[in-house]
Amino acid sequence: DQWIGPQCNVCRSDDACKANEPGTNTCLMTPAVTDAVEFKTYSCALDKGSAIIGFLGVPDFWGRCDVKKKECTVMFAGANVTVPHVVCTASRCGIASKAIDEEKSGNSSAAYQTDIQCADASCAPSEKFGWPTAI
Repeated sequence: DQWIGPQCNVCRSDDACKANEPGTNTCLMTPAVTDAVEFKTYSCALDKGSAIIGFLGVPDFWGRCDVKKKECTVMFAGANVTVPHVVCTASRCGIASKAIDEEKSGNSSAAYQTDIQCADASCAPSEKFGWPTAI
């Protein structure tokens, strides 16, 4: 399978990206964002000790940033891992990646650090599920 993540929208190969949207699309398997990237999609899990898991019920979240428009959307799963309970949108985002020293990080797959900082952000419950029941 060439796609992973709760909504199967995180690529695993350049072929997957090119088949989905013909052109010069590439699949970056790192958190890095380069000048050539128009969109970046992430699929992540919160640390087991995160306080927000008690609110959401599960650790899964995913998001997509439109690098050119400087906008991001982050979706937090709830009882249903593929449909979010909470959707956060942000605009006027600064997105920057930098290489980090692999030896200092202790993890060769963490060769990049990406920082996303947005001036405006808001969150709302999903239309289908509403707020998580933990509220």
